[in-house]
Amino acid sequence: MSKIRVAIDGPVSSGKSSAGSRAAFLLNYRFIDTGVMYRAVAYKIKTQNIPLEKWEAAAKTTTFDWIGEPSKPTLSIDGIVIKDSLFSPEISSFTSKVAASPEIRKTLVSFQREMAKNGGIVMVGRDIGTVVLPDAELKIFLTASLDTRVKRRYEELIQKKNNISIEELKKEVSERDKRDSTRKDSPLQIAEDGIEIDSTHLTLEQVAEMIVKKTEEKEK
Repeated sequence: MSKIRVAIDGPVSSGKSSAGSRAAFLLNYRFIDTGVMYRAVAYKIKTQNIPLEKWEAAAKTTTFDWIGEPSKPTLSIDGIVIKDSLFSPEISSFTSKVAASPEIRKTLVSFQREMAKNGGIVMVGRDIGTVVLPDAELKIFLTASLDTRVKRRYEELIQKKNNISIEELKKEVSERDKRDSTRKDSPLQIAEDGIEIDSTHLTLEQVAEMIVKKTEEKEK
C-alpha cells in the first residue's frame, strides 16, 4: 500500500484539527495544521509591530519547523516555539486579515506543498483540497452547525484561560466564516471531488474513524 495525501478543509472549530490529528495517529501519517502556520505569521506580525507594507516580506523570511510527535507536532517559527498564545481571540481575529493577503497565501502554499510531496500526510486548513493540494488522493470537507462550533471553541478557550462570552465568540466565528468564504483569494469551499462530513452529532473518534476508513480505501 502506498501512503496518500489527505486534505481536510472546513470552517473554524469544525473539528478538522482534532479529528485530523487522531486520524494521522491511527494511520501512522504526519499531521500538518496549516492554520497554525497562518496564526504564527499573524503572531509574528502583531508582536513585532510589522507595518502592512512589510507583511509579505515577514512571511517569506519565516522558517517553519514541526517538532515532536508526527501526528501531533508543535510548530516552531524562526527557531521559537509558541503555543497557547497563537490561539487567543486577538490572534484568531487578526489571522483572518493576514490570511487574506494573496502574497502571504502564495508563500505559505509553496511551503505546504513541499511538506506534502511525499505523501503519508493529513493536512488540514481552509483551502487544502481546492488550492494547496488540488490533486490530493482524498479530500474531506468537515463542517458542523454554528452553535456546535461556537460551543467547541468556547470550551477550548476556557481551558486555555481565555475569557470571552458566548455572544462575543458567536459574533467572532460568524464574522470569520464570512471573511473566509467570501475572500477573493482561496475562499473556503468544498472541492468538486470532496467528501462532506457533518460532525455536529459525531464524536471526535467517529470522525477520525471515518477519515481512516476512506483513506484505507484509497490506499488499496
